[in-house]
Amino acid sequence: MGRILFFSETQKKENNGGTKAREDIDHILKEKGYLPVECRMCRDFTSPKNVIDSLISIRLNWRRLSRVVQNDDTLIIQYPFGDYKTNLKQVKKFKNKKNLKVVALIHDLPSIQDNSIESSEEIELLKLMDVIICHNEKMKEKLIELKLDQDKLVCLEIFDYLCENVEKRQSKNDGITVAGNLSSVKAQYIYKLIEELKGKDLKFNLYGPNFELDSYELYHGSLSPEKLIKEIKGSYGLIWDGDSLEECNGVFGRYQTINNPHRVSMNLVAKMPILIWKNAALSDFVRKYNVGVVIDSLLDLEDTISNISDEKYEEMQKNLEVLSEKLRTGYFTNKAIDSALEKLGEK
Repeated sequence: MGRILFFSETQKKENNGGTKAREDIDHILKEKGYLPVECRMCRDFTSPKNVIDSLISIRLNWRRLSRVVQNDDTLIIQYPFGDYKTNLKQVKKFKNKKNLKVVALIHDLPSIQDNSIESSEEIELLKLMDVIICHNEKMKEKLIELKLDQDKLVCLEIFDYLCENVEKRQSKNDGITVAGNLSSVKAQYIYKLIEELKGKDLKFNLYGPNFELDSYELYHGSLSPEKLIKEIKGSYGLIWDGDSLEECNGVFGRYQTINNPHRVSMNLVAKMPILIWKNAALSDFVRKYNVGVVIDSLLDLEDTISNISDEKYEEMQKNLEVLSEKLRTGYFTNKAIDSALEKLGEK
């Protein structure tokens, strides 16, 4: 039985949940006593220069691993991790030469999320992994459909969100909160919903980059994850994507049917009950823990909110007290990592 190592990639400082999720998992793996292999940032493809830098970095990162890896070690990778062709070549090499076992913890599946790579290319790399930690049962089903071995798959259930305790919501009448990328390309529904609800009592608290209205009194800017969790306002967290008020549609909307949006975890830690589309993968989680309401359409939003009694809201708040403690302390990540290592005979 070898040691357990993990790639610890330098993160670009941005006001988004993706960076926070990777940093939290790094922290949890270090707390478990695993050996970090410090890596250069290798996933920035926003300009030709950054593409070149990332391609150089991914090669240097594998070279750093070669200096410390020993026979029969296990490597944990937060996926995706840089250039696919380089990773394919290097994983094959280390498995052959060092009998390296590789665990991939999925953050996103780019071939499905935004079609930025070919599905065949992504699956070829994932098939090399010894264990894959995917988001949920719906993502697991999708990966099995794509011919991945179901015995290799472990479900995370939800991303953790490490932070200090947050006070419970004081009222169920402080509006609906949307936190995330507010670009109309991803979230056109927001602009339609603001127009739809003009003159009505329901209000929105908006947080995130790329907001496109010149003035909106309830837009609170784009905050770092650390600041957002302390300052976020509202009584409910809305999880939706696309340009329709009747369903989550388009590439981003359809992705919700298999994805664990990190903003769900943030809202739950902030002790805001979730409002989520009925076909979203995490609607099952919301039902299981009774921490929100599953909705068919945003056209019914006003009625949905008005039908939540004080007793129902208080019940969800009590459930959130228990669940937020798990999310803040890394419960779900620890459980998934332990299950993955059990499959490898490492626990």
